[in-house]
Amino acid sequence: MKKIVFFSLAVLGIAVAMTSCKDKEEVKENEVIPEVAAKSIEIAKELTIYVDSTYQFKAVVDPENATGKVNWKVSDTLVAKIDANGLLKAVKKGATIVTANVGNAIAACNVTVRNNPVTLELSMVDIIQRKCTVSVKPSNEEGYYYCGYATPAELGSMSDEKLTTTVVNNMKAVLAQYAQMGYNYTLDQMLQKGKKNLIASGLTANTEYVMFAFGVDVETETPGKIVTRLPFKTKEVVPSSMTFTIEFDSIAKIRKISGKDTTYTYNGYFKCKPSNENEKYVFTGTKSIVLDTAYDNNAMSYLTAMEAYYDQNYSSYGGFEGEQVGLVRPGTRDVYFRTMEHNVKYTLIAAGYDGGFTTKATTFEYTFQHPDSVKKDMPARMNHNSTVVPATEIVPVENMHLLFLKGMCH
Repeated sequence: MKKIVFFSLAVLGIAVAMTSCKDKEEVKENEVIPEVAAKSIEIAKELTIYVDSTYQFKAVVDPENATGKVNWKVSDTLVAKIDANGLLKAVKKGATIVTANVGNAIAACNVTVRNNPVTLELSMVDIIQRKCTVSVKPSNEEGYYYCGYATPAELGSMSDEKLTTTVVNNMKAVLAQYAQMGYNYTLDQMLQKGKKNLIASGLTANTEYVMFAFGVDVETETPGKIVTRLPFKTKEVVPSSMTFTIEFDSIAKIRKISGKDTTYTYNGYFKCKPSNENEKYVFTGTKSIVLDTAYDNNAMSYLTAMEAYYDQNYSSYGGFEGEQVGLVRPGTRDVYFRTMEHNVKYTLIAAGYDGGFTTKATTFEYTFQHPDSVKKDMPARMNHNSTVVPATEIVPVENMHLLFLKGMCH
């Protein structure tokens, strides 16, 4: 009996001891931890985001052990939405304010949601030997875009993002160079806007190219993510055996009255007859000294420079061979020089052209002399279709429209 009682008391003692420890643990677990108030919270203050894009906000709370969870809110849920973790989703164009708070600490961010840069539809209008015309249709008539071309080898396996970033960075670099020279050009002046036909010139005949276009947000200088690509191949140049006969035609004496003074200038007319009246050709000219000093007396180089000049500056009229400019067409025709200078030599030039020069240049030199034998004024020809050739406006290609990049449509 004594042994049994002793054992029972021992067991009871252990049980009492265990109960005593358990009570102490429960008291520790239920201990009240004091709250730590947030002194401040910081998030991005300004944000520009595009429709359908997302942005993950990050909040910096001081102190780090502040009590409470960051609460996110957006003022206009039609413009953007935000979840409990601070992930913002842009819905439509507009402005809204994102706020984040922990207790009484609050921060705000002004959010601008913009439409994505325009997407584009490309289709070829015409492809010839050294140039092509492409129709560009943007998804937004008010959006700016870039349209250019390159060979498949130049593009390689370049991703859309790499392509757009490279092009925009190149344009910004050109603008920076011009800013150093005092010219305040802007990015939108280098881009296109609205539906139009653009010319890619200076191509190589019988060569594969890729036309590409993408939208650009000019305010943020951000290119769009979508690039439209259109492969094409230029036609082969067909040589021509056409020759030309160029000769002086006539002179018109022009009287100009300024106040009481009367001055006279002279316009000289020159005629060109092709051996084939049906084939197209270009007929123009310049002062011989311009041809000699700027082009090493190379008439074909001069014509190539003129082609680039008209394609870049008169692309809205069809460029070098557009009907409104009229530099390329068939048949016997003439040109005239305005205000020809006494005892100055001029060079007339003609060459076959069918999307590219098909014959060697034919030249004719003429030294102008005042027609002292003319006793009365000769009226200038009116209502003619001749090309007016400013003798001193043609400059080397590299000095023409310097904002145009290689491979840029215009």
